[in-house]
Amino acid sequence: MNGGTGPDPAAARDEHAICFARTYLQSRHFRELCREGLALVEETANYLDGPGRRQAAGLTGEALRVYASESIRLTTRLMHLGSWLVMHLAVVEGEMDRQEAAERLARIRLETIARPGHVPGFDALPGDLKRLIEASYDIHDRVVKLARLLEQEGAAPGAKGNPVGAQWQRLQSAFRD
Repeated sequence: MNGGTGPDPAAARDEHAICFARTYLQSRHFRELCREGLALVEETANYLDGPGRRQAAGLTGEALRVYASESIRLTTRLMHLGSWLVMHLAVVEGEMDRQEAAERLARIRLETIARPGHVPGFDALPGDLKRLIEASYDIHDRVVKLARLLEQEGAAPGAKGNPVGAQWQRLQSAFRD
């Protein structure tokens, strides 16, 4: 509210604000992130079906258990990342509407996660698997940052408005009275 003195200047500023995350989604950099993420999904699948099986066959005891648990975590993480990237790309490309993407994205878990280097037996894992795990964390960190920025800007599919802008307007109106 601005006391009925005309258009709200804060709303006008928000209307012209640049949403960096939404702009990023439209960029070649986002498409490169998608290609990188999906290439890692494919590389990991090929590794786990081929060289990974052979390398796991040589492991025993704790190292085999860590290999199994970390390969499952890696696969799950990459499935979530790949899904998140594909959903946003589909919206950008006009293949999916924002509401449908929002419903699907609600089922995807992107959380800040700890690195497994402290897990007993992690050092005994094959170098190829450790490299894939680290690459997945690199992409995961970038996607989580982008997802948070999209939420903050209200630019995520299905997002309603800009929560920061709404808070700013409330503060302005509280101090005008």
